[in-house]
Amino acid sequence: MVENLLDQIKSQKALSDGVVQALLPVVREMYYPGIPASEIHYGDLSSFARGMNTEFSPDLYIAFLDAPHDELRGYKDWTPLGTFELTGNKEGITSLAELDVHDPLLVKFVRRILPIVEAFFSAQPGSAHFNTLRTWTGAPLVVFNLSLPHPAYGEIALNINLVYESTHFGIEHCRRFDACFNRTASQLGPDVAERLVRDIRAVKLAVKKSATDPASWVDRRKKVPGFVVEALFCGRLPPYTRGELMQLIRSHQWDPADILRDRNVGDQNDPIFDAGFSFGGLLHNITVDNYSLTGGGWETLLQAAQELAVDSSGEARG
Repeated sequence: MVENLLDQIKSQKALSDGVVQALLPVVREMYYPGIPASEIHYGDLSSFARGMNTEFSPDLYIAFLDAPHDELRGYKDWTPLGTFELTGNKEGITSLAELDVHDPLLVKFVRRILPIVEAFFSAQPGSAHFNTLRTWTGAPLVVFNLSLPHPAYGEIALNINLVYESTHFGIEHCRRFDACFNRTASQLGPDVAERLVRDIRAVKLAVKKSATDPASWVDRRKKVPGFVVEALFCGRLPPYTRGELMQLIRSHQWDPADILRDRNVGDQNDPIFDAGFSFGGLLHNITVDNYSLTGGGWETLLQAAQELAVDSSGEARG
């Protein structure tokens, strides 16, 4: 069982890497002409690529940094535009015909990579589809979603994020988490590494359930980002067990001066692995300093800590 789970994670990482390498030649040609592939900065931000996913079907989230947005060179700058404001639709732009009005070059890019995705997954021609494109006013990026059915994986989702900035916390988080996970496996053994995976997945499931509304939308005021769960478990080596972490959450007392926001007003900016934080210091950094966890998200975490009954071994009952 231990080997099967850890081998599964290795396969997921290989799948993620393979998709990126398949797309990279077209990405480079259209968005980074003349730049060596080795100098293009990218990463898969998805829980699937880290093996911390709670659903089996791949939901990849690949970000390319320093994407050009100079309209004089033919690139679209989406920074001032939010697709909700443009369309009135939560999903954003939902057809290539609609997108072509705003960004013909991106439509060309999507049409070129659809057959590449199909070939990579050995899927039937024409089975991959463009679903949505979303932007947010003031956010320096554009993200679009493709999908295709697969006999082994089910529905595969591929989210491609063109980021105009040169850094991205999610990519750095993934790198640091992988290093932490690899240290856990090499220094403490596969049993501890497997327990960490199962514990993280269990808490992610619990907080997602609590933050999801009846229409199956995750309430952003209550959302607990996946990186928060991962960072809390890995705040030390050896990682906390589920029982230890749930107890720390239940017993945590906020400083009266701490202000927990009711919505996300920024992104996490600081490295949080190997930063020397105590449990309380890590929570303070994520919630008060960086606003990555809302007050509602904290209540969601607290609810999960109260609902996840644990025995003395730290494993959930039932």
